[in-house]
Amino acid sequence: MSIFLKPLDKIRDKKITQRSALGKLAFLFIIFFIIFIFNFRSLIFVALLEWSRPSHSEVDRMSKSLLQEAKIGSALGASALKRTKEKLHYDSSYRQVSYPNGDIPSNLSSATDFIIRSYRGIGVDLQHLVHEDIENSPISYPQILNSDTNIDHRRTKNLKVFFARKGINLSLEPVAENFAVGDIVLWYLPGNIPHLGIVVPGPKHRSKEKWVVHNLGSKPKWTDTLFEFPIIGHYRYLPKFSDWRNLNP
Repeated sequence: MSIFLKPLDKIRDKKITQRSALGKLAFLFIIFFIIFIFNFRSLIFVALLEWSRPSHSEVDRMSKSLLQEAKIGSALGASALKRTKEKLHYDSSYRQVSYPNGDIPSNLSSATDFIIRSYRGIGVDLQHLVHEDIENSPISYPQILNSDTNIDHRRTKNLKVFFARKGINLSLEPVAENFAVGDIVLWYLPGNIPHLGIVVPGPKHRSKEKWVVHNLGSKPKWTDTLFEFPIIGHYRYLPKFSDWRNLNP
């Protein structure tokens, strides 16, 4: 009798195995579906950025116009806009760089590298300034156990502390009149991911509007997204220079 039951046992075990596999597939589908829904807004957002990107000629025109204003904030805005013409790969990983004025390879960039390079365009080395501030007031940077000139200035949370300490803290209210060209803005992206950018004018006939330049993915982009996400920081950090007009951001 047991001889006849063995094939039945095999069939039953096979069905159980198939059901288990189907259950795992269903579970994975649900997980991927939840992740997709959660990130759907971000996917649409990135797609719109690519579709609505202003041309390089408009970047050049606006950068020239900003430099003619002879204001340090406008010079920072022009420096930020010029970064949008670069071809880059996103990379926020730890890398050894020189100090001061150290930088990762020019074909790589992250959200913070964009900010650092924009300021360097007007002669400001955030790597040096952030490191000095950490050394002078380590209690202000509780997230840092040991200072490291290779990475400290490349982390959004550290830049947020620095701008809050050394810059002017401004209104978080999403009203365009509260923002000026050259202001630093920090947002929370979906998932409470901190992100930052620089305020600039809009392109062409929208030049009276407040847009931003920021690196959300492969490269810095000029977008109408100042109020797209919750604002968690708004700073004006514009050091005074006697010779900044001679710079070429």
